[in-house]
Amino acid sequence: MEQRDEWGHTPLLLAVRHGDWELAGKLLRDGADPGAKNNWGETAAMYAVGEGAIDLVRNLRDRGASFTVSANHHGASEWTVLHEAARRGPAELVPVLLSFGADPTARCGGGDYRCNGFTPLHVAVLYGRVDTAQELLKHGALSDGFIDAGLGVIPDNATGIDTRDGNGSTALHWSISSGHNGVVGAIIGHGVDVEIEDSSGRSALMISVLKGHGNITSQLLMAGAAVDIFVASLMGDQSALQRLLQEQSSRLEERSARDWTPVHFAARGGQEAALKWLLDRGANMSARDVDGRTPLWAAAYEARSREVVRLLLESGIDVNAKDNKGLDILAYDVGYEIAALLAAPPL
Repeated sequence: MEQRDEWGHTPLLLAVRHGDWELAGKLLRDGADPGAKNNWGETAAMYAVGEGAIDLVRNLRDRGASFTVSANHHGASEWTVLHEAARRGPAELVPVLLSFGADPTARCGGGDYRCNGFTPLHVAVLYGRVDTAQELLKHGALSDGFIDAGLGVIPDNATGIDTRDGNGSTALHWSISSGHNGVVGAIIGHGVDVEIEDSSGRSALMISVLKGHGNITSQLLMAGAAVDIFVASLMGDQSALQRLLQEQSSRLEERSARDWTPVHFAARGGQEAALKWLLDRGANMSARDVDGRTPLWAAAYEARSREVVRLLLESGIDVNAKDNKGLDILAYDVGYEIAALLAAPPL
């Protein structure tokens, strides 16, 4: 009954993996080890969770299976049953697993961006599992420690919704990057700090605007996200730019975490009118970021905006300026039309 194949699977593991619940139940009744692991540490419980077999999950628990073990799963180390539930199990499994001792704050590891310090909430967000994310938030993802999921207790001083993964991103950042409107709404509804920045110094609002997620941008603005000089430039919001500069004129040359100026952001957003507005007020079009790149790089390589590139060229920006790698803009793949414009700039 405990014989193993070359990957370490027992008959019970194989039965669960292939969805044969009747055979799995018989093997358990006959004394199969409910906690047997394959060569990667995966258990029958993990397979049952992934398949959404709630009755089998309860059966495994009744027979002594552990729901706190972890495995190397699809390149991730320390992958738990709750991570697996967040990835593909039904949302109603979340409170069940938590009542069995699964940790909502557990972090998986590994080199893949999908498992670099991710909690189950990060995983649910990445895969757009709105209901699962809501269950995690309701039953413990807000806490730095274990919460009694049976009582559904969320302490008044709950923390952790802003927990960062190994990339420096929170669940809010991931849900925005992935374009999951519903998950963003659920996270905002649980009191997340909408001003929190990622490891690159980008606010949640900036990420949304960069990704072109209009609905999410509206949600963030309604939740009170502030429009700073960088976001205003990126969006081409001239009324916001005027207000911000009236409040503090030095913002015209303000620098982001990566030394981008408002001109860089207007160029990145393809905002020709806003860029001209900034240049007319004396903004430095030749400012360099941490990589030694001018706004021309943002316009040509990232925005691929002919109009903005033309405006910068007509304003006299140096097309031969080299970045910290010793490369000018034509060394980058900017597309045929942009390259032709750069090679023969307007007089």
